[in-house]
Amino acid sequence: MFRVAEDSQLLAACHWQEGRRKDVPLLAIVHGLEGSCDSNYVLGIAEKAYQCGFHVVRLNQRNCGDSEKLTPTLYNSGMSADYRAVFKELADGDGFTQIFFADTRWAELGHQDGWEYGDAAPRALRGVCAICPAMDLASCADALNKRENYFYQRHFVKGLMARYARKAALFPKIYSRDGFGKIRSVREFDDAITAPCFGYRDAQEYYETASARSVVGNVRVQC
Repeated sequence: MFRVAEDSQLLAACHWQEGRRKDVPLLAIVHGLEGSCDSNYVLGIAEKAYQCGFHVVRLNQRNCGDSEKLTPTLYNSGMSADYRAVFKELADGDGFTQIFFADTRWAELGHQDGWEYGDAAPRALRGVCAICPAMDLASCADALNKRENYFYQRHFVKGLMARYARKAALFPKIYSRDGFGKIRSVREFDDAITAPCFGYRDAQEYYETASARSVVGNVRVQC
């Protein structure tokens, strides 16, 4: 597990090459919305990387992979500082010298939490790869509302609501079980739950703040 805040940890699965040498390249993989470190695409990337000689760390985002009890917070797409904390532990704490990230968010350089590497990336950060990042969260939410994406959106909403119910059961003093009506879309979920939990006015303000398009021009590390 990686401690990313005083009250929060991320659950991870680590696969070390023999000897756990510090100069061997390490790939940290982060899944997408409603996934986990056991998602098929994460497992596939991990297997290929390990066979190529990488150490591999499969990370769960907050609350994912049955880790709701490890943090009192929910998750939102702007919490890039979690992965900065993971990187610092791997580099400064464990001493790994060649660290790569493959994910849907971290490559955007964490503007949400007030830090940017830009041209001053740490030496141990050797590359980042963004996999289908949400460049414009509002457009993504609107696209999910299209008729042809009905079942796709329903899958996400069902998962989000189930996860929220588990969270409310674990932290009843923080999260209400009702009071926000019927939620049928990702935007409605973000309007009723994500935005107020993180101090945003509404889903639109959250989307405008957390979308990758506002920071993609700062990316200087490539793989």
